[in-house]
Amino acid sequence: MNKFILLVFVFITLNTQAQFKELNCTMSKGSQNGFLIPLDSCDQSIAFDVLTKTIADKDPKANASIISFGELYFDNVLLPAISDKAIDIYARFNALDTTLILFAELGTGFVKSTINSRESMGMNQLGMDLKLKLKQFQKQIKIDTLKKHIKLKEAQLERVIDDLKSAENFIKNNTSGANKDDKQVAKTESKLQENKRLIAETDTLIVRKQKEFNAFPLMQIKSENEIKNKTLSDNRKSFKKLAKANAKSEETILQCEVDLELNKTKLTLAGEDKKALKKALKEKEKLNSKIADERLNITNNKAKQAVLTGLINDDSIFVKANEAKLIGFDEAGRLKEIKQLQRKKENLIGKTEKQSGKIADNKQEAEQKRKEAEDAAKQVETLKVLKTQLQLELKQMQEKLLIMQQ
Repeated sequence: MNKFILLVFVFITLNTQAQFKELNCTMSKGSQNGFLIPLDSCDQSIAFDVLTKTIADKDPKANASIISFGELYFDNVLLPAISDKAIDIYARFNALDTTLILFAELGTGFVKSTINSRESMGMNQLGMDLKLKLKQFQKQIKIDTLKKHIKLKEAQLERVIDDLKSAENFIKNNTSGANKDDKQVAKTESKLQENKRLIAETDTLIVRKQKEFNAFPLMQIKSENEIKNKTLSDNRKSFKKLAKANAKSEETILQCEVDLELNKTKLTLAGEDKKALKKALKEKEKLNSKIADERLNITNNKAKQAVLTGLINDDSIFVKANEAKLIGFDEAGRLKEIKQLQRKKENLIGKTEKQSGKIADNKQEAEQKRKEAEDAAKQVETLKVLKTQLQLELKQMQEKLLIMQQ
């Protein structure tokens, strides 16, 4: 009696709390009675999948297939809650109202509550199990989706942390680089000022050396020596010419003296021969006159040579003195020194130009690095805010996941 009361209570509970609407619906076996199972937030694929898993839990050997009318068909499945014998289950999905219509063929006809009360209760139980399985399935989908979102959020947070570290390292490196550029600017600036000082010093030295060079009467001395050397050359030629003339006169005198000795013989041999004697005397007179003329020439030439010697000596002393001045002045050496100083100045100017360019470049680089560091600092603040926000969202999602998994 108690068992009967309990069975009636279960039946009433199922009919009042879990009974699903029945309706006649066209399906692959014609118009048959089915049970309408409302499924929220579902599509055919999910509905069929959940139904397959629900029936597989009850009959692991159940085999599902899609037949005409787009129905999901289970052939000869054992569902004790509905029937002790193998039955066929058909399912159609209505996408308009996301409902699943279940049909159960017992072999003697399709289950209908007015005819098959026990089987109808089994169909209601299958519907409840299906809805429960769907709820679990959808919950698992939400859990899996949330897990995916958590992983995405964790990956996003990791990227933000990496970006934050990169930005902080970027700031550190750029700040350090800018400081190094500043030190390089100061170092180069010091060298630049030293080179400018050397340029001014070298320029002053060039001006002084050039002034000393210009103040020396170089052209005058060279001109004087040129004139004196020409005079010396002319006087030496004249001296040599006079010496040759004197030598010639000496030869003439010697010849005349030889001729005079011969003339003495002629005078002796002339004896009383007046004509021969006269001729010999005339020749003697001519020779003596010739000797006198040549000796006079020699005397005059020697007097000229004495004058030339004095002039040559004076001019030689003058030229040597000028040459000593030129040697002491060292024109080639001074010009070389001035050129070397000019090259030194040019090299220094070239260095200062490079140093000025390097200073400008280093300043620009330092400024650019500081600007980039400032921009990165702003990015760091944004990333810190984003990091905090992501950490909070991630914590909320993890807490939600723990609640959903309970």
